[in-house]
Amino acid sequence: MGRRRGKSTKGGEAALLIVGAMIAATVAIYHFVVENAAVIGAAAIVCGGLYLLLRALFWATRREAPPRPPAREPTFKNDIRPLLAGGSPSRQGSALARWVHANERVTFGKVEITGGLFYLGDCLAVPGGVTVQYAINPNLSARAQRADIDGSSMPYWPSYAEMDPAARRAFLEWMLGGRRDPAYGIGLIFMFFYGLEHRMFVERGDDAASLIGEVKRLLAIYGTNGSFHHYANHFLNIANVQLAAPIDLPALSAERAANSEMDLATRLYLGQRLLEAPVLSSADDALRWVLAMPDTHLRTPAVRCFDEFVTLWTKRFAQQYPSGLSIRTNKRISLQYRAASGAFTVDVHGPHEQYPDVSGLTKQLDALRTLVEDCTAELDGFSRFVGRKPNLRNSVVAAGLLPPIFGNSRVQRRSMIFVDRSRRHWEPRAARAPRLR
Repeated sequence: MGRRRGKSTKGGEAALLIVGAMIAATVAIYHFVVENAAVIGAAAIVCGGLYLLLRALFWATRREAPPRPPAREPTFKNDIRPLLAGGSPSRQGSALARWVHANERVTFGKVEITGGLFYLGDCLAVPGGVTVQYAINPNLSARAQRADIDGSSMPYWPSYAEMDPAARRAFLEWMLGGRRDPAYGIGLIFMFFYGLEHRMFVERGDDAASLIGEVKRLLAIYGTNGSFHHYANHFLNIANVQLAAPIDLPALSAERAANSEMDLATRLYLGQRLLEAPVLSSADDALRWVLAMPDTHLRTPAVRCFDEFVTLWTKRFAQQYPSGLSIRTNKRISLQYRAASGAFTVDVHGPHEQYPDVSGLTKQLDALRTLVEDCTAELDGFSRFVGRKPNLRNSVVAAGLLPPIFGNSRVQRRSMIFVDRSRRHWEPRAARAPRLR
């Protein structure tokens, strides 16, 4: 305790000495300024004047100096400045990626790749700018101890310029092997597919048949991947539209596709029919329309008994619209192709631009949906029976549960006994147990 008290006393004395010294210095400075105020003021005026004079001389000298030569612009290995400015690339003086045809051979180091159908170079012109995403640049390294066969190092939207060397090696090996090995990751297949998109819809080359054939071949190998299946089929459909070729119309089915919009084949088919006459006179065409809409949902009776549903629909449509369903719309079909790569979106032109577009109509479609619901309700009893006893679907009992409009119910009911009027349930007479006397 004694040591601590001694240390505190010495510390206080030191603090008092420091404070006293500071006060003394302040007083001395004050007296100096008061006694020499005139000298200090004159010195400040002189310094200010010198500063203003030097500043005036500096600006005068700068205005009289000759202008500097413009800075030398950086040089580019591939001059893409016109593209970045929105212009179009010139074929001379630019080393943009070129299309490698199917019969060409390209050497990457010691490897020679045949089959073509890809872009070789640094970058490509797309609407609104340039892209390096699917230009196969031979100057980029593909050296790696192991090839990234499954493409695990690649992002969702792959880019050859940004790929790891291991992924580039895998891509070149896949190309060298004929582009058919299912063991390679789908990202590598999309890298190749992006170039086909560009050739088909941006450049619109003269080898469209080869492009379509290649996409079909890839679809047969890699079509089990849902994403590639969707984009490849979309490519084929839009390519056929661009070439004014027919698209296969899907058959009427109770299966519901997980699409966000009306399928293209049905949209074009109905548009062409309505261009000929603004009336849907065919019950099949009307049903095709309502089933193609993504927000149309079928209940169990229509799905389980789809054949009977179509038959009943045909009869009810003829009764409700004996002269056909009139369709009036000023909207015409407009199509765009949005690349799977995300690099471009282009308009697709063709005869379809004159077709009426039914995809945006609601009034007539609501009436058709009501008719769908009515037909579904009429098949409810038949559907329940078939669901419980599927092996008796073609029996007399089942036929008796169909709506009378099917035509043979009266004949069948002569051999049946009415059991439950509320459920419209019938049973054959022979099926009932004999009464006990």
